[in-house]
Amino acid sequence: SLVSLAVFLFILTNTIIIYKIDKIDRTVLITDPHITKKGTLKETLQTEGKAEPSEIYKIYYEEPRGMLDEILVEEGEDVQVGTPLLTYIIDNDSNDVIKQLENANKRLSMKIDKLNEDISVLQSEVREYESLQTVEEEDKEPDLDNTRILEYEIKNIEYEIKMIELQIEDNQTQIDMANSAEDQITIESKIDGTIVHRNDFSRTADNPLLTIMNQASLVVDVLVGEDDIQRIKLDQEVIIKPKHLDSKLIAGKVIKISDIPFSEDQKKDKSFYNISIQPDNLSESSEEDTESQILIGSHVDADITLKELNNVVVLPEKTLAGNHVVLLEKGK
Repeated sequence: SLVSLAVFLFILTNTIIIYKIDKIDRTVLITDPHITKKGTLKETLQTEGKAEPSEIYKIYYEEPRGMLDEILVEEGEDVQVGTPLLTYIIDNDSNDVIKQLENANKRLSMKIDKLNEDISVLQSEVREYESLQTVEEEDKEPDLDNTRILEYEIKNIEYEIKMIELQIEDNQTQIDMANSAEDQITIESKIDGTIVHRNDFSRTADNPLLTIMNQASLVVDVLVGEDDIQRIKLDQEVIIKPKHLDSKLIAGKVIKISDIPFSEDQKKDKSFYNISIQPDNLSESSEEDTESQILIGSHVDADITLKELNNVVVLPEKTLAGNHVVLLEKGK
């Protein structure tokens, strides 16, 4: 009797569990299967920024050149490389001017030599880091890439040398003009652009006489927090989405990474670093497409590609239920 009662209770309990308590579906009808395909997966960092001109050229008053005679261009005027901008009248002995410019070029040349020595030292340090790196270390994610920091410093020094060389060329032009016994110096534009500011009365080092902006070439400047900056590298792909253009997507790449915080405000919880992005093929757009282009000063969203996996099996998002997916093999 006890055995019969136990069997009866066991069957009754399991019947109740199966038909009353357990709500799990035993059968699912797959009416719309998806065939898996191979594709590309990207891990991106979402940032925000603003479009800025890639080149801004400012001309300041330079007393050693002489007395300012005339500004030859107007605000809003388009200029090209070599366009005369303003003239100086040499009001002292030309030999003194030549001597000052030659001495200035000697000092600048010495500075270039010193900067080249700094580059050589940094390059040797880069080679030393690379030679010390083992195969095991390459498989690890370093906390701080020393070679990357050194390469940034080298690029900054190379840019500084380029600016000094331009100044030497400019000084040499003035020397040649003075040697030709001319009593007037003409300052020419070094970039193509538009005169966006003119100040006839400025004679200070912080207020330019003229400001030229290259509006045909833009860069996008975004800010990246200190917890993500180590993952940003030069030439990483970026998708730019202008906020004033709903459906416009523009490809670009990272061209500059600042290693100095954007703001030195110590009250902030986190430091941010400036990243410059070069949009692709903006200059190739037709005039009819002008309204769909990035505008100077416009705000944009930018997705920086941090990691990319190619030729992997990609599942459509709608096939996933939480973290589960149903896989059919031979129809089952």
